[in-house]
Amino acid sequence: MANITTYLRQLKRGGFPAVGPKVGVIDVDPIDISAAGATDTVELVEAEAAMLVLACGVEVVTATTGATEVEIGDGTDADQFFTATAVNATGELVGTPTNQMLLAGEKLVLTLSVAAPGGTGVLRPWAVVADVNDLSGD
Repeated sequence: MANITTYLRQLKRGGFPAVGPKVGVIDVDPIDISAAGATDTVELVEAEAAMLVLACGVEVVTATTGATEVEIGDGTDADQFFTATAVNATGELVGTPTNQMLLAGEKLVLTLSVAAPGGTGVLRPWAVVADVNDLSGD
């Protein structure tokens, strides 16, 4: 099982412009799954400080060939935020509310389960997160 870090972004504290609770959408670059193995993981975001994951999911940019499922977790629990869901049709947007914490140093990880490795498809993961560390804005 390969661990792909090509798409990993560092999410810095203070990266949101508002005072008070800072909520933002993490829009990860599209992932071409043509080189994915049967159960590869893709690291999406590494939290610099604790954050609340409000929702997350995947948009299917290009339909996958063969049965493909995704899960989103924290590296310890593969489906903590998003349980195994089929993603096969172009334009499909799947997601779920989570309301779970991602602690400092933990990574938001997408797990691909590809029934026919070597197939094609492009997925764009996303997440809505809140920086809950400093609500005063100082």
